[in-house]
Amino acid sequence: MDGLLKLFWMCVGLLSSSSSHLISATVGQDVTLPCKYPSGFYGLRYTCWGRGHCHHSGFCPKEIISSDKGYVSSKHLDRHQLLGNIKQGDISLTVVSARKEDSGDYCCFIYNPGWSEGQKQHVYLLVRSGTLKEWSLRVAASLLFSSTSPQTRSLGYLAMNLVPFGCLCV
Repeated sequence: MDGLLKLFWMCVGLLSSSSSHLISATVGQDVTLPCKYPSGFYGLRYTCWGRGHCHHSGFCPKEIISSDKGYVSSKHLDRHQLLGNIKQGDISLTVVSARKEDSGDYCCFIYNPGWSEGQKQHVYLLVRSGTLKEWSLRVAASLLFSSTSPQTRSLGYLAMNLVPFGCLCV
């Protein structure tokens, strides 16, 4: 139960920030973590993706892939790819054939000289077994359960007990 509470508060924190995303995927699915910048305005920049929370001091924690001048400059695993148009500012990270151990924090960093430390975007990836339909039902149930209306809370309680465990956030 403690893990569920931690996940809930993490979801609340992620959803309250405009530079954070929560992405869910099923095991074996290719999943793309979004990150873009206006390269036409700023020009091509050094960018990187790392595992872990974005640091205040800039650059990527535990770097997994980076690009510079519109091309991938380093990559640690073939399963991590930048499939978007890097020269157009799409540096979204694709994780090929997601595994449960891919779940966790990711940081996209875009170096911008003159901006304090550059731009950072935090993404939390949740990889689960099961179907997206089960997760969607679980989300709907959790939203109903958190309502202030007693009737709606009762519907949420019923739905949460009828739907197999999925995820609190999608």
